[in-house]
Amino acid sequence: MSEAAKKAPLIITMWETYGSGMEEVAAQVAERLGVQLHK
Repeated sequence: MSEAAKKAPLIITMWETYGSGMEEVAAQVAERLGVQLHK
């Protein structure tokens, strides 16, 4: 991995089908990774 890649912010994109509960999943993923969740 290049030095530039190591310095880049972590971005994870998740989307859901209505009613699938993705907000709960996304919150758990963010917590485990120690990153902020943006809705």
